[in-house]
Amino acid sequence: FADGAGEGIVGLDAEGRVTFANRRAGELLGHGADAMVARDFHALAQPVGPDGNPWRAEDTTIGRVRALGTLAEVSEDCFRRADGSDMPVDYEISAIHEDGRVTGAVVVFRDATLRLRYEQTLADSHRELERLVAERTRELDSTMTALRENTALLRTIAASTPELIMAKSREGA
Repeated sequence: FADGAGEGIVGLDAEGRVTFANRRAGELLGHGADAMVARDFHALAQPVGPDGNPWRAEDTTIGRVRALGTLAEVSEDCFRRADGSDMPVDYEISAIHEDGRVTGAVVVFRDATLRLRYEQTLADSHRELERLVAERTRELDSTMTALRENTALLRTIAASTPELIMAKSREGA
């Protein structure tokens, strides 16, 4: 069942060791799912923070959820792959309670690379559209100014036309 899921699913014990990992979790992190079992998830997936500096397990969302027995949904975090590369992830974590105490947690995560790429493309397109609208607005403002000036000139000409016709008539008569 869990191996058919499109997300990585990892079960953790109270100390943060992997008790279960589905096939997709192993693929995403670059470890075999079975090789992850009994290993510290923090050491496998989050040894450093977004700034590249090491951070303690209890300072991560996963560590806090395990300590407090709550749940959380996180966007735009990073997990470290076995090859050392970082993978942007979105994940949910929920503490497991047994007999009134926290005995572990379940982490469900997905690679956020495509979502972030789409969001960046959308933001870039939005900026380009705003630039084009601003450019077109400046062109239209310039055209409107020229039309106003030409309208004023035409009004002046139209207002003086009867006088010019009468003057021409007097000269020709």
